[in-house]
Amino acid sequence: MRRYKTNEPDRKSKDGSWVRTFSIGGVKHTTRAFALWNNLNSRVANKYDGYSASYVECSNMFKDFQEFAEWANVQYGYMHKDENGRFWQLDKDLLFTNNKEYTPNNCIFIPQRINLIISKSFSVEGELPVGVSYYSSKAIKYEARCRDGMGGKGRLGIFDNIEDAHKEWQKAKIQVVDNLLLTDEVKSHVRLHTGLLEFRDRISNDLLLGKIT
Repeated sequence: MRRYKTNEPDRKSKDGSWVRTFSIGGVKHTTRAFALWNNLNSRVANKYDGYSASYVECSNMFKDFQEFAEWANVQYGYMHKDENGRFWQLDKDLLFTNNKEYTPNNCIFIPQRINLIISKSFSVEGELPVGVSYYSSKAIKYEARCRDGMGGKGRLGIFDNIEDAHKEWQKAKIQVVDNLLLTDEVKSHVRLHTGLLEFRDRISNDLLLGKIT
C-alpha cells in the first residue's frame, strides 16, 4: 500500500524553487501549494463538470506553479484552519462579481463556512433565483432558504410568488453578512472584510431596486 501525506507545509529546494513533493522515510509528502495547484487546474479543466456552475469556463492566469506558491505563501489565511481542522479555501468569486479568472489580484483565502455563505446555491429547478425552490408540486408555492453560517440551511418560509421568496432571501443574506462583518475573524482579514461589504451592498441595492440578485 502506498503511503503519502498531503497539504504538508511548503518548502524550497536548494536552488530556491518551491517543492511540489518530497519523501521522508518512504512516505511521499505533497505540499499544500501543490495540492491546491492540482485542485485549481482540475477546476479549470472542468473535471468537476456538473459540480458547480462557478467552475465553467474558468482560467488559471498564474504563470506557473512557482508563481502560485510564491503568492500563496504571503497571503493572509493561507495556512489557517477552521474550528474543524479544515484549511481555509482558495476563493476567486468574492472580490470581483462574475469573475472567471484565478489571478493573484482576484483570489483570497477564506474559511469554508464563509465560502458557503457567499456562494450561490443554484436551484435544482434552474430557472428560479438563488435562495428559492419549489415547495409543492400540487399547489404552486415557493420556499426561501438562506445559509445561516452555523451549519443550518435557514428555512425562511413559504411564499405565493417567486419575488416575495427571493426578497426574503435577500433580507436574510444581508443580515448574515452583517453578522459576519462584526466578527474578529473577518475584521482581521482586510480583503475579506472589503469583499463582504461590497457583496452585502450589491444585494442591498438589488433589494432596494426590486432586482433579482
